[in-house]
Amino acid sequence: MNIEHARQVTGAVPDEQRAALSAAHDRYMYFTGVYTDAGLSAEQIAEDRARFAHLLKFTDDGRPSLSDERCAEFMAAITCLPLDWCLAWDEVEFIETHGEDIYAKQDRQKHIVEMD
Repeated sequence: MNIEHARQVTGAVPDEQRAALSAAHDRYMYFTGVYTDAGLSAEQIAEDRARFAHLLKFTDDGRPSLSDERCAEFMAAITCLPLDWCLAWDEVEFIETHGEDIYAKQDRQKHIVEMD
């Protein structure tokens, strides 16, 4: 989903559902291990990891492996909100966190590494 479409979708989400989407996204970040502070109980994380083990992936070096689709599936499962809302929310959160030009930066870095 491109960012323009994601912003349209999230813009149409009713105000009363926004907090649920935000909390679900944060919970996914704790679930995967991206967030490591005490913002979510260890018991909740353990419960989520048991219930949604199929959505928990790591890189070969042990870092969390994130996926838009796995994030949205997790969010939809815990909120019962539409999958497209969850996909859009994740995309907007990603861009807000990393900036509009994240993909251009990655392309430049990839090109630099390939040149070495």
